[in-house]
Amino acid sequence: MLQFNKIWWFENEKRIKYLAQCRQLFERYFDQLEYPRFADFPVETDNSSELRDDLNRDLQKLRSILLAVNVNTVGTVQTNHATLMGANLLHYFTILNRHNQRLLRDYLIRAEGIYEGNKKSAFIRTINPLFYLNFLLTWIAHLPITWFADWFGKDLNVVQQSRIGRVISGCVYLITLLSGIATLILTYADRAKIWQMFN
Repeated sequence: MLQFNKIWWFENEKRIKYLAQCRQLFERYFDQLEYPRFADFPVETDNSSELRDDLNRDLQKLRSILLAVNVNTVGTVQTNHATLMGANLLHYFTILNRHNQRLLRDYLIRAEGIYEGNKKSAFIRTINPLFYLNFLLTWIAHLPITWFADWFGKDLNVVQQSRIGRVISGCVYLITLLSGIATLILTYADRAKIWQMFN
């Protein structure tokens, strides 16, 4: 998933709406949990169980949208057998205590705020032709890495973030950009020669 500073206005608005919907869904889920007096963890009701299924369906998408603004939903989670330090709260949302529930809400609100603040920049990118040129060049530069990952069965994100992956993508990007510039120069030179022939 693209970082928040590399998306256009429509995608930015889509993510804001999606985050608001997920936050409201989490709030409804947490509100419908029951807290028995001597229980260590909240207990689900029939209504909260249905909401849990809805949340689980899109959990990976939500995590990707949060990571795109560098919001990592980590906290300390207490289970029956251990205390998990630096655990991803999204993965354990069914057993979160009230403190971690508020923490998870804070993470979602923080991400919404970042995307809200990105509106103006996203709009400028949307009307800027160079944004689309850069997007095309980046896509072309990543093609060799994508083919490599598919061919050898490697994780695409791991290959892209590796040193050799960044070097290859950068070289392909630079070659493509220089080829485009050279093509424009040669085309202009040819047109200038033709213009001189008829004048």
